Amino acid sequence: MSNLDVVREGYAAFQKGDIAGVLNLCDSAIEWSYHGSVPWAGQFPGRDEVQRFFGILADTIEFETFEPQEFVDGGENVAVFGRTVAKARGADERIEDHWAHLFTVRGSKIVRFVGYDTTPFESSTR
Repeated sequence: MSNLDVVREGYAAFQKGDIAGVLNLCDSAIEWSYHGSVPWAGQFPGRDEVQRFFGILADTIEFETFEPQEFVDGGENVAVFGRTVAKARGADERIEDHWAHLFTVRGSKIVRFVGYDTTPFESSTR
């Protein structure tokens, strides 16, 4: 399985709500970080912390659309650019967000993930 295939498999699992499937693709010592003005921003080292990241995400927003749009295969590093449309939990605000994700894959395991977000909690009335 190529590194690009590993990353695509992770997105497919996430889109099905299979967080265990995503975690199984991660190295036990994964370095996971997310940047942006979002509640799920921060450092999440190791699989347990990555699971906590997904819990924060699920508690914060309800996805309408989560769409990886472009995959860039750089060998060990795979970049993904995409778009999310979601609703903030407990609010009527609709969020449209554009993001970039960078994965480092070694031995068919994700060893590093870095996510960058636009500020999704800006009003979007559509």
